Amino acid sequence: EKIAEVLADGGYDGNNTYGFLETQNINPTIPPPKNAKNAKAEHRSNTINYIKEKGYHAWRNKNKYGRREIVENTIYRYKTIIGAKLKSRKWDNQDAETLLGCYMLNRMTTLGMPKSVKLI
Repeated sequence: EKIAEVLADGGYDGNNTYGFLETQNINPTIPPPKNAKNAKAEHRSNTINYIKEKGYHAWRNKNKYGRREIVENTIYRYKTIIGAKLKSRKWDNQDAETLLGCYMLNRMTTLGMPKSVKLI
């Protein structure tokens, strides 16, 4: 399955990262540092210019960068509740173990959600 986009923190901001992602036709969503200067990578330069013109929060909203925080929180919950290491050694069993962990986590999430009814 083709990867369309990479959401990463500023630690991955650099010409090597952008260069690699460009060769793979992957859209990078990586915030540059505040003092960033335009670089070889066109996408990075466009990001820097957009942030300079409209601000970081406008860039963040445009690119839905908040999704990264949701993913990080989900991985944190998985590791905390299910565990950071897989118990199985065989690939097929690891696959099943991961799917079961995701199912359990999703089930716990839905059980904890409030059921609301619109009052007229």
